[in-house]
Amino acid sequence: MTPRAPLSQRGKRLVEQPLMPRYLLEHFDRREDAYDAILNPDGYVALCLAENKLVWNLLRPKMLEFRDIPHSAICYDEMIGSDRFRTRLAGGGSVLEALFCALGDPGDGVLVPTPSYSGFWPTWRVATGWALCRCIARRTTGFA
Repeated sequence: MTPRAPLSQRGKRLVEQPLMPRYLLEHFDRREDAYDAILNPDGYVALCLAENKLVWNLLRPKMLEFRDIPHSAICYDEMIGSDRFRTRLAGGGSVLEALFCALGDPGDGVLVPTPSYSGFWPTWRVATGWALCRCIARRTTGFA
């Protein structure tokens, strides 16, 4: 049997504290019991995700001013992103990670306005070693 390579300290922290926010873990646990008006009227209704498909009729005319965007582009896709957009944006994650590392050192505290895209949080935490501090942005304060 091949001996297992030891994990780095960062790897051990990831095992102890999974990167995915708790609400997403709960969501994944419950989505097999999804609501259906006929088949599962007492099923799970996901209110933790902000898909824009319910306002497509409002978004589409504005988006068409710039380019033809299919309805599927505004809905959640694979957790790693759709192949179509990933190939067009290849390297974007690396650029962001390099920028993050240039802006701060491990242990630095960083203010992150929320609501924000939770997909960035794991990169910020793991790649930079930053302590992330949520700052709740409100409409009443101009999101300041």
